[in-house]
Amino acid sequence: MPRIKYRDAIRNTIIEELRKDDDLILIGEDIREGYQGCFGVTTGLCDEFSPERIIDTPISEASIIGTAIGASMLGLKTIAEIMFEDFITVCFDGIVNQAAKLRVLSGGQYNLNMVIRTPGGAGGLGVQHSQCLESIFMHFPGIYIAIPSDAHDAKGLLKTAITYGDPVLFFEHQRLYNLVSEVPEKDYKIEFALDDINTPENDRRYAVFYVDFEGLENPTSKLYYKLYAANGNPADNYNEEQGKGLLITKYLLQRKTGTENKERD
Repeated sequence: MPRIKYRDAIRNTIIEELRKDDDLILIGEDIREGYQGCFGVTTGLCDEFSPERIIDTPISEASIIGTAIGASMLGLKTIAEIMFEDFITVCFDGIVNQAAKLRVLSGGQYNLNMVIRTPGGAGGLGVQHSQCLESIFMHFPGIYIAIPSDAHDAKGLLKTAITYGDPVLFFEHQRLYNLVSEVPEKDYKIEFALDDINTPENDRRYAVFYVDFEGLENPTSKLYYKLYAANGNPADNYNEEQGKGLLITKYLLQRKTGTENKERD
């Protein structure tokens, strides 16, 4: 099985999906020119795909998210890149009050195929470029959150996110970009509903986070936090609370090392 870097798994997945679907576009700062993606994920994409599909924007996170929402409402699939997770606060309203709520506000007329990619975590780039803000978004209904821990998960989760039909925040830790792991060449997805996850080893755990609106199918107003083992059964760490945010960085995507679970930053 090929071994590739985390960044290359994300880049290859984007290329595969761009080739499959002409309605998929990328939006962000310096994703076509300049940096070509701050960590090189979108390098060279404009050589194959047109500037109409790899869209550079001004340094304005609010306009990036606003454009992605509008394009998604018109039927396009969008991948918006926020250069650093820290700056997602600039477009906070667009994510939590607009994108996350549009399906409900429109009575189901709009389902956004919209992914927001953003790197975070300590990477030696300064205090305004090193934060992990994932847990903040657990308080808001209507958003799905994916945080891949290796290249295998990055490919599978991103393929699911692109066609999911609801906005997905796709968090990428800066220190994982050069991490090498095995990734199947075949096309595969890792579904957000993890009942049928099947992995060759039992040392992989997944975290599932979601908030449902009351009044929708399977209505609930509760925030669920649950860790799944590879066989789909709930792992030891399980908690279900109502009306409370839960810290997600402590237990998220743990890996066993010997008999001890070590936390991933």
